[in-house]
Amino acid sequence: MTRSSTRRGFYVLLLLLGLGVGPLASSLPASVASAETLRPTLQSQRLLYVVNVNGAITPIAAHYITRAIKLAENEQAAGVLIQLDTPGGLDSAMRDITQSLLAARVPTIVYVAPPGARAASAGMFVTLAAHIAAMAPGTNIGAAHPVAIGQENAGTPLIKATEDAAALARSLATTYGRNPTWAEQAVRDSVAITAEEALDQRVIDLIATDITDLMQRIDGRTVQVAGQPLTLRLTALATKNIPMTWLEQLLSIVANPNIALILMSIGTLGLFAELQHPGTVLPGVLGGAALVLGLVSLGNLPFNWAGLALLALAVILLIAEIAIAGFGVFGIGSIIAFVLGAILLFLPLTPPSPLQMTVAVHPLVIASMAATFTAFILIVVRGVTGARKAPLVTGIERLVGLPGIALTVLNAKTIGQVRIANEDWSATLQSHYGDSSIAAGVQVQVTAVRGVTLLVQPTSITAPEAKGT
Repeated sequence: MTRSSTRRGFYVLLLLLGLGVGPLASSLPASVASAETLRPTLQSQRLLYVVNVNGAITPIAAHYITRAIKLAENEQAAGVLIQLDTPGGLDSAMRDITQSLLAARVPTIVYVAPPGARAASAGMFVTLAAHIAAMAPGTNIGAAHPVAIGQENAGTPLIKATEDAAALARSLATTYGRNPTWAEQAVRDSVAITAEEALDQRVIDLIATDITDLMQRIDGRTVQVAGQPLTLRLTALATKNIPMTWLEQLLSIVANPNIALILMSIGTLGLFAELQHPGTVLPGVLGGAALVLGLVSLGNLPFNWAGLALLALAVILLIAEIAIAGFGVFGIGSIIAFVLGAILLFLPLTPPSPLQMTVAVHPLVIASMAATFTAFILIVVRGVTGARKAPLVTGIERLVGLPGIALTVLNAKTIGQVRIANEDWSATLQSHYGDSSIAAGVQVQVTAVRGVTLLVQPTSITAPEAKGT
């Protein structure tokens, strides 16, 4: 095994450790009771844990909320407050969060804040699943039924999904005595209402200006936690912010359709560059890391398999184009497949769930990555073509054109010695110099090879060392 392959293997191992051990470490608070957890202190019982969710409801957000709830249960905290501002998200992630909220063994509070925030689409279900649902002034909730792109009538699949979502909304609202009629209407008719309207229609429990006001208003209320009544005592409690782990923050950043396409494109080109020039290491390591992060990003977004297949076809056509070494139908087909794949990657071909967040890659990102892909093809194809057209030079033939120095007197009739590339060679002066000769120490250049003898000429035929005999 070569040193470069060993180094690449070490880098890959580090990458896998970072991507594998990181999630395990971040989930330890939810599954492993440490010594500190086994001995909850009085201080932990006086804390209200605060979780901030600002963005789409994704599997990362679901992991973050679930981890915070488990941590609060293990440390016997007073409860978990989720400050929420979301446009919606994935149906599967929303259901994971609602299940965690419903099964929580500590009080849970969802607070739609700050002013201007919203709990749209999947966020509405998360709000309804909490023991206490609150909103700040100037916020809104609802609109849980996006229309399928390019379809006026989505047909049976969308009808079934709507019925399923409507049933879930009614169930969540009924669980804590809220308005099931409005919850169902938000799913079927995409209804959204303000915080004041939500309070009037019993969709939420209260309106609070900030977290301190919220804790004062819900103090003394009784909620059902794990089937048992529990009276909240929060006015004298301190809050403790539970931030995302570094890995959760990283995955939240890459869970973006634009970043996903960029990472997958750069990753593919990096690995391809490494295959073309083995041993460079850096393109392979960066390309592999980018491709893995791109696939992780896809796992947190509603992507289309047809778009992913077209991107794979673009890579196959790129390989075919390199194999024939000439920009032609394969190269053009590769670019077209890449552009179509980027467009279709997040475009749903089937009706989305009524809770599903629709995402798309920005046209400028598609255009820029297509230009990068095209430039890469042109550069690589040109390099491969030039390498194939270049004459194959091996052995002594490689010395033709190289400069050197005469070690002995050289003429066309006898064989002398020259030094070329730090090696001594037998050489003779080119025959067209006639009876001329050059002295030792004169700079020469190899013009041809005859057997194992080099034919040379002085670097400058007017040099004073060149003289007649």
